[in-house]
Amino acid sequence: MNINFVTGNRHKVDEAKIALKGSNVHIQILEADKREPDEWKLEEVATKNAKRIADETGKVVMIEDTGIYFEAFDDFPGSKPKRYFDSLGYAGLLAKFKFGQEDEVKSKKAHFKTVIGLCEPGEEPILFTGELQGTITNEIKGMDADVLPYERIFVCEDGRYLFEYPREEKNLISHRGKAFRKLKEFLDSK
Repeated sequence: MNINFVTGNRHKVDEAKIALKGSNVHIQILEADKREPDEWKLEEVATKNAKRIADETGKVVMIEDTGIYFEAFDDFPGSKPKRYFDSLGYAGLLAKFKFGQEDEVKSKKAHFKTVIGLCEPGEEPILFTGELQGTITNEIKGMDADVLPYERIFVCEDGRYLFEYPREEKNLISHRGKAFRKLKEFLDSK
């Protein structure tokens, strides 16, 4: 089965290929206009874009959207992690926690969430989700690693930063890997 993945992020494509290894799925990148209005949650980005693009192109389409959620702050950075990182950087993001100050925010818990929307032309999208729990730290590591910015401040439950995992091992625990494995199980059952 050919699936057209609407993304420009090669890391996401690599993770999809690892998770779907051994299946009868071939991933192709499809350049298309993925819309992400501020008011849309991850589920809306995945469903509305998958449906529209599948119907417009006549192809089986996959949309993936990921957010990160800091427990202490309502829906922040939420479904707009890149936008917040680009405007605030590490200094602005971490300043919210007031690390080392008297009124330091107590909860550093955070989680990543991925939603994948799969849609065939003329059909309704099917969603697959995955989450990864961890904490945020003020010690930024891995600046030379080719990873997403939040992986340098997100510490997994085993004490390792997310960027420290080799790609195959990361795929076993990551939010994206979990969502893609659910997609694989669904496709394998068809």
